[in-house]
Amino acid sequence: MNIPRNQVELLMEFGYTEPEAQFLYVVATHSGYFILRQYLNFTGAHRGKRSSQFARKILNNGHASVRDYMGYGSIYHLFSRTLYGQIEKGNLRNRRAHSFEFIRTRLVLLDFILANREVEYLETEPDKIRFFCDKLSVAKEFLPGKVYEGGPGSRPTIRYFVDKFPLFLAPPLPGTPPVVTFSYVDSGLGSISGFLNYSWQPDPRPLPAAQPYPALEISIPPRNRVNAGISTTAMPSRATAARVRPPIVSWSTSRPSGPANSS
Repeated sequence: MNIPRNQVELLMEFGYTEPEAQFLYVVATHSGYFILRQYLNFTGAHRGKRSSQFARKILNNGHASVRDYMGYGSIYHLFSRTLYGQIEKGNLRNRRAHSFEFIRTRLVLLDFILANREVEYLETEPDKIRFFCDKLSVAKEFLPGKVYEGGPGSRPTIRYFVDKFPLFLAPPLPGTPPVVTFSYVDSGLGSISGFLNYSWQPDPRPLPAAQPYPALEISIPPRNRVNAGISTTAMPSRATAARVRPPIVSWSTSRPSGPANSS
C-alpha cells in the first residue's frame, strides 16, 4: 500500500499519531467514509479508550462528521477541505456528501483496501493515466472516460477512471510478476444496476449463476471494452477483481476473502 511518509507527517501536524495519520491518508485517498471497526482493523487496537480518543479528535478538529445509520451504527465522513489540501488531494470528491448507496459502497471498498494492503495501488487519475499511457503505451482514447459538459462558453472536460474503484498491481499467483488489477465494488443491495453502468462495461450481459466468473482474454488497446460478466443472483457486499496483463490481457474475476458487510 502506498502511504508516503511525507504525507503522513503533514497529517501529524494536526495532532494525530502516526497510525491515525496513516489511516486518515488511506480513508481520504480511497473512501472518504469509515466506521471505527475499520480504524481498529488498520491499527490493530481494541475498542475502547484509543478509538474513542481518535473519534473525538477528528470531530473536534473539524475534519469529519458522524451520522448514525440504522443497522450500520456510526459512519464517519472525512470532509475537511483543509485536511485534504494538506496532502494535496483537495480535488477529490470523497470529501463531498453522497447518497447512502455510495457510502455503503465506499465502506465495502475500504474493507477491500484494508484486506489487501500488500499490493501497490494506483491512487489518482494522473497516476493511472501515466501508467497506461507512458508505461504500457496505451492510447488515451482507449481509457475509460466520461465527458462533463461545462457552462456557457467553456469547453467540455474529459475525466478518466471516474468510478474510483481500486486499481492496483498484484501477482496473480505467488512468485509470478505483478499484473494490473481492476476491481468492481458491489454495494450489496441485490441489484446489478451499478454493474450495468460500470465505466468499463458499456454493454454487459448478466451470466448464469452457475458460471458467474469466467476467464477471458483481450488485447490492449481493445477494439471494444470488456464484459467481465456478473451473476444474476442477489449478491452480498463484496469487491471483485479483474486482472490484466498487456499486451495479451488475462481478465478474471474472483471473490476475495476479507471484505464483509459493513456494520
